[in-house]
Amino acid sequence: MKGKKSAMRIWAALTAVLCAFSLLGSTVYADGGVNGAREGTAAIVFAVKNASFYYTYDGVEFQKGESLGSQEISGGSGFFIGATGEDPKYLVTNQHVIDAYMDAGEGEAVMIPYDVQMDGEGNVYIRCIAGTECELRVYFAKNDYEYATVVAEGDSNKVDLAVLELVDGPTSKRQALQLLAPSEDMAGDTVYAVGYPGNAENELSSASKYGVSDSTITKGVISRFVKDVKKGVDRISIDVDIKHGNSGGPLVTEEGFVIGINNASVINTLYESAEENHYAINVTELTHFLDQNSLPYEMAGEGGAQGGAAGETAGGGLQLVYVLIAVLVAAAAVVAVILLLGKKKKAAKGASQPYAPAASQARSAVVTGMKGMLANKSYPVGGSIVMGRNPQKCNVCFPVDAQGISGVHCQIRQTAGGCEIVDLGSSNGTYLGNGQKLTPNVPVALPDGMYFYLGSAEQLFQIKY
Repeated sequence: MKGKKSAMRIWAALTAVLCAFSLLGSTVYADGGVNGAREGTAAIVFAVKNASFYYTYDGVEFQKGESLGSQEISGGSGFFIGATGEDPKYLVTNQHVIDAYMDAGEGEAVMIPYDVQMDGEGNVYIRCIAGTECELRVYFAKNDYEYATVVAEGDSNKVDLAVLELVDGPTSKRQALQLLAPSEDMAGDTVYAVGYPGNAENELSSASKYGVSDSTITKGVISRFVKDVKKGVDRISIDVDIKHGNSGGPLVTEEGFVIGINNASVINTLYESAEENHYAINVTELTHFLDQNSLPYEMAGEGGAQGGAAGETAGGGLQLVYVLIAVLVAAAAVVAVILLLGKKKKAAKGASQPYAPAASQARSAVVTGMKGMLANKSYPVGGSIVMGRNPQKCNVCFPVDAQGISGVHCQIRQTAGGCEIVDLGSSNGTYLGNGQKLTPNVPVALPDGMYFYLGSAEQLFQIKY
């Protein structure tokens, strides 16, 4: 007992010394704080050259429609990494931001399903965009962009990260952002999502703007730190609304340090009243990903060219704090040994074992609204989801006055090999993307990437595994 008390006194004394010294320094800020993070953020756009509309009936017959020229199809946000004070050439984004580009063969000729429509005679057709080649653009202003290639890719269904490299080399038009590994005690702290929401929303438009001042800063707080049990990915739950186009942008602290990568908004359908949750990928996942691919980055406080008082803090006071932290860690190890030896004889017989969930053979599936009232919303299937207007019976709910949608319209069920969809006797029908109308109460398989719609092509969804 006496040894334990001595150890605790040592711990308390060292902690007090550390706190006293840390007060001598000031907070370290990245260049410009939150607004400075905009200087490191850019819009990423997947574009098709020499594009034209094509129409397909029953998935077989193609008819060429109007020519579109060069078209921006989809996109998101990204941020630059590298050494402080040096022109960067690498930028981080989400894998799902570049999935369409990768699926198209990284620059080859492409044909992409765009939407499902119905002509005046009631014939349903899929409208596609086809082009002779495709490209990834990194925008610095409305008409100022450079091409990029993919140097590291993850998995949009697991670690949803990717790294791009500018084809023409480093740029002086943006700056590299520093990373900061967050800690559990940051729950409740204020954070900011930086990005370009709404600038590339699968709409054929030439009105997008991509300058530094066009990026948005959305304020929120950290709700908690979570680990996706199924995917093993560390995430940060936030109350910041992650809109389409925000994906891949940085989640930063008030000091402007990146602690996460804005990733997704997910509708939780497990309860009667659906909840919308917003997540960023923890930056610790990114540093691991960058290390695996031997890509450069800089942690907060490591840079030399921060300038002003911030630079002095990083080079002087902060280094002293780091030394004291090292001393404290060493002392903690000594204390831990003392306490461990004291408890050695009292080791519990029933020590808990690490939790190892049973492997599931069913593939995880997510339904995403592509068009209509639930556009850009994502719904994990889990065991099953029911779609319709009745909030008492459905966990994917349309507005109660939604035209063409029945109270209980259709159900999507998880199976061992994927998912199936079944119309539940709706008034206006449930359709696959190729126009096939489902027979009520007869399940039909939903393969990966399949489109389907409820009532009309205006309420379009896609399932992804």
